[in-house]
Amino acid sequence: MVENEADRYIAAADFVQYVKELITSYGPDCVLNADQSGFQYEIHSGRTLRTRGTKKVKACVQSISR
Repeated sequence: MVENEADRYIAAADFVQYVKELITSYGPDCVLNADQSGFQYEIHSGRTLRTRGTKKVKACVQSISR
């Protein structure tokens, strides 16, 4: 955390330069903007593939949405 405003601008400029170098080394096709893309760790559909009317359905998930 940078408390001084002048140091904050310098840190931000350093970060932007660092990221630009990374983008050029990997190429723009390998860069994704996760902040505005709506990526999710796991898609929760709320559905399972079972015969209609089945009383108990067991499922395995990596995480539970809260």
